Amino acid sequence: MILILGRGKVHAQQRDAALAAAAAMSEASMAEDGCHEYSFWVSSDDPNWILLVVRWEDDAALMAHAAAPHMKS
Repeated sequence: MILILGRGKVHAQQRDAALAAAAAMSEASMAEDGCHEYSFWVSSDDPNWILLVVRWEDDAALMAHAAAPHMKS
């Protein structure tokens, strides 16, 4: 199992667009073989901080994800 954590701060004016893009990325990624979780979480302290939690079955699944069309944009 591979666990990836990331976080980033978005500009308040871009927050809604960032969350919409995150939802689309999550949906596309969860449809891939070997993806166990692709979640975005908003901080309760500052709603412009977003945490990414991703779990992949193995290296092969993660590498296939990196080559997926939705990862090119």
